[in-house]
Amino acid sequence: MVWAAAFALPPRLYCASPGSQGFDLRKAGPWADCVKSVAKLSDGTFKYTLSELHPEFADNLLKPNASAQVKQILNPPGSHDPTPGSQGFDLRKAGPWADCVKSVAKLSDGTFKYTLSDLHPEYELPCIPFKNERGLMEDYASRNWTTCFYPSDPNKPQLGCHNTFHFDDVAIERNGFERSFQGTNPHDLVAAINAAIAVLSDEPGPPSFAFSIKDKREALLLLTHFIGDLHQPLHVGSVYLDNNGQLVDPDVAHAIDPANDTVGGNSIQDQNINLHAEWDDIPTDIGDAATRELLAAARAVPASPGRPDDWPAA
Repeated sequence: MVWAAAFALPPRLYCASPGSQGFDLRKAGPWADCVKSVAKLSDGTFKYTLSELHPEFADNLLKPNASAQVKQILNPPGSHDPTPGSQGFDLRKAGPWADCVKSVAKLSDGTFKYTLSDLHPEYELPCIPFKNERGLMEDYASRNWTTCFYPSDPNKPQLGCHNTFHFDDVAIERNGFERSFQGTNPHDLVAAINAAIAVLSDEPGPPSFAFSIKDKREALLLLTHFIGDLHQPLHVGSVYLDNNGQLVDPDVAHAIDPANDTVGGNSIQDQNINLHAEWDDIPTDIGDAATRELLAAARAVPASPGRPDDWPAA
């Protein structure tokens, strides 16, 4: 999932396939999304158009020095983005990396393998820029797989600990973040952001958990995505409901009853779509038309005070 509009990939990044051997059902999957790039012109005709606004949203907020450092960190010698016409990696392209890692599976022999989903070929679309770096994703997943236990569906393969870095499950009755709240843990989203910041700042990571972030590039790839997660309400807050659909506050009982946990809204259905997915889809629903307004609004937000490692919990 790539929540922040700044990090979303426009259709042009996956409507062309370098080295293609022809179409199959997997490649046919994105067709309907590519159609979204067709615009109706003032003369009533229709034309396939490429967005020039969306790709620059996040990077346009950077000051020149920060922009130069981002470019240097994300594009070390040997890195290569296979996207046609690419000028290298930027924050927008970096955004999906941490979700692309979720395609890494632990095999029965204990090794790790980046695996494409036959059921959901669309999951691979934002990961195309990292096609040549799947070995790096496998390495990251292997280092962060068993460092904690992530309870998952017993009918599905066990998920790695790194999946827990994407969220907190603080009850919506709380209006802030405290480590004492139910739904937090030493390897949650806030802790993962601070771990990435520490690597980028050449400082020690959080002592409460052994995050394995090998270098500044990996840290920036993670941080770019996690900041998007932090701004998706159902990645930081959760609704807890009893069997009658009434709110339950886990901080009153000082424990979370799994029967009341909606898993960040994933188990709440709005017709045939779960609530979490609806929030994830908001950038797509907004579209490129609002990019100028969003960029202006973002620039109007005052700089956060204090140290960067205090910002995630603010």
